[in-house]
Amino acid sequence: MAPVAGLVPFASVNAHADDAPEQMTRGSDIRSSLRLHLELVVNGRRASGLVPVTLQDGRITVVARDLRDAGIDRDWATDAEVDLTTEPGVDVTYSQADQTLLLTVPPHWLHGDHLAIVPGRSRIAPQSDFGALVNYDLYVAHSGQGSHGSLCSEQRVFGRLGTISNTGNLRLGPSGGTGRYLRYETRWTYVDDSAIRTYEAGDLVTRTLPWMNPVRLGGAQVSRDFSVRPDVVTYPLPGFSGLAAVPSALELFVNGYRAAATTVQPGPFVVDELPYVNGAGEATVITTDAQGRQVQSSAAFYVASSLLRPGLTDYAFSLGKLRRNFGASSADYGDWAASASGRLGLTPYLTVEASAEASEEHRLVGAGGILRLGNLGVFDGSVSISRQKGRDGSQVVLGYQYSGRGFNLMARAVRRSTGYGDLSSYEAAQFRLPNRQWQAQANVVLGKGLGSLAASYVETSQGDARFRLANLSYYKSLWGRSSLHLSAVSDIERGTTSAMAQWVVPLGRQGSAVAGIEKTPRGNSRAVVDYGRAVPSEGGLGWSAGASHARGERDRYRADLTWRSTALQVQGGIFGAGARTSTWGEVSGSLVIMDGDVFASNRINDAFALVSTDGVAGVPVHYENQKVGMTDSKGHLLIARVPSYYAASFAIDTRDLPVDAQVPVTTQRSAVKNGSGRLLHFPVLRSRAARILLIGKDGAALAAGSKVTAATGEETWVGLDGRAFLQDLQDSNSLSVVMADGTRCNAAFEYTITDPGVGRVGPLSCR
Repeated sequence: MAPVAGLVPFASVNAHADDAPEQMTRGSDIRSSLRLHLELVVNGRRASGLVPVTLQDGRITVVARDLRDAGIDRDWATDAEVDLTTEPGVDVTYSQADQTLLLTVPPHWLHGDHLAIVPGRSRIAPQSDFGALVNYDLYVAHSGQGSHGSLCSEQRVFGRLGTISNTGNLRLGPSGGTGRYLRYETRWTYVDDSAIRTYEAGDLVTRTLPWMNPVRLGGAQVSRDFSVRPDVVTYPLPGFSGLAAVPSALELFVNGYRAAATTVQPGPFVVDELPYVNGAGEATVITTDAQGRQVQSSAAFYVASSLLRPGLTDYAFSLGKLRRNFGASSADYGDWAASASGRLGLTPYLTVEASAEASEEHRLVGAGGILRLGNLGVFDGSVSISRQKGRDGSQVVLGYQYSGRGFNLMARAVRRSTGYGDLSSYEAAQFRLPNRQWQAQANVVLGKGLGSLAASYVETSQGDARFRLANLSYYKSLWGRSSLHLSAVSDIERGTTSAMAQWVVPLGRQGSAVAGIEKTPRGNSRAVVDYGRAVPSEGGLGWSAGASHARGERDRYRADLTWRSTALQVQGGIFGAGARTSTWGEVSGSLVIMDGDVFASNRINDAFALVSTDGVAGVPVHYENQKVGMTDSKGHLLIARVPSYYAASFAIDTRDLPVDAQVPVTTQRSAVKNGSGRLLHFPVLRSRAARILLIGKDGAALAAGSKVTAATGEETWVGLDGRAFLQDLQDSNSLSVVMADGTRCNAAFEYTITDPGVGRVGPLSCR
């Protein structure tokens, strides 16, 4: 089987079928003609059903249609009689004992097998229920110059029609005086995840290509955002093909780790996709037949996540007024502008790109692409031309990236002519884009136990002004989970160099200590000591403290405390140099309005879920098989940190509920849209069950085995104690009883729940 594009053929697994005890093979002396119905076994795989086989004069013939149904792929005519004893490369054996015809054919004759070695990601359509929330962050600080603060907030209203959000900052002046409110963004967002399309209106940031600069607009945008569909793999993944002569077990190893295992039938097979990986690597396939014989084949691959699958598109269209002075003005908008960008996956190796911009005195068009160079990495390039306010210009971008298990390299160069401009520079009279930008970075793992080394270089030029920065860093793990960090940074234009050496030592489960020496650009050496203890994931107290000393400089110090609960986070600290001291404090969190209640929570930046047990308190709630809390007095529990679009498992623990509680649903899988919340109902119903003592006209309990039917349709039988058990009682109930001798009687009663558990009714006369 010739490999398809992007696939590497593996060696086949060869084996012969065992001989049968009684057999008739090619060349046997068969004088009489026999017409038999036999079971076909092709390369060890049994075909379904019996097929007619003719044995005559040493020949064994089968209709081509039956051979094709058994998995043999040849260009025989459908109704042709195929003489298997004359077909080259075919071994045929007739076993009279078990009435089978054993065939061994070349593996490439068999139908190909596409293996589902990497199961597809399950998708649950994300949802959003109606609600609102307010995120807040109050910060205050005091120093010798006075006090100041700010209150940053975000308001959201969300539901099935999308999300409306607003962000801003209320500045608090010196000595607590209030200042003005500064609005940042007000936006409506709606995500159509089935079409992978996002609609936005209001203040937004344009979605564009890596070689273009995004801008802020007040307008509308339609774009494709693959982050809303984590089940969709957007980039090409490699596959591998091979041959198996007999049924075999197949194991796939990626970069030395066992990634998957399955079985393969005789014939060609294709492993369609590797598990989700990125960069260079090596895949190894090991096939093992029933006799334990193994064949191992390996192939190198390179996966580039920046590419698009063939036929897949990515796009964004924006229209609005350019936002000016963001962060300084609440509503300063300039000229109308429009932008469009798109990407298309042409082949597993090539993705093409295009972009365009327009405004009153601005036009720009550009085109580019991303090309995978086999297993050598990825090359990308683009060319753009612009005409802005009467000046023509051009931009050329070239880049290269390689990512491997022990080595990574990235380089990018940008050259612009003097007159080039885009929307990011259109409204800025004094700002021009740099004429030249150069960036390079490399990381290498030096070997087992030797650590890793990284180097980078950045250069930017605008006219005669130039900025150049070089960095070199080293990392190595030491004993006791400690580590060594070394780094040096050189500002080439200024001729200054700074360096740092740090030893990081973990202390306990949450804490770590850092001791180091720094060399400042002025040439001074500074000793630094730091300790920090993170806040436990379930909440609690964390802190950190640090100090530094350098000759000829004031000693520096800092300390802070953090306390986090399910409702909010409080922080405070002190820092300074010498006698100059500054103190600060911060309170942050969220207020959620949903299902007729208000909830206090830590800051919610993404999505959340609200679990409701319909008023039942004290029910344990699990998220992804981990207990996250218990429902409150109103039967609610807010789960604040839920990744959007991820199909997660939510469950309640019913073991401590009363015996008369009925819980029709204990586990749900749900996904939540970004920036919104999901209300998950786990109704806990109280059972209306009772044991009813039924007596006859003589005052004795009805005989065991009497059938009792309620008006609701529920049926039960009288037990040995003369009682019948019913669990779906109403306020008013009527019963019909058929006794063992066929006689009938009726009873009626009122029932009201009093104490928890199963109630008792009777003696109840049945007449």
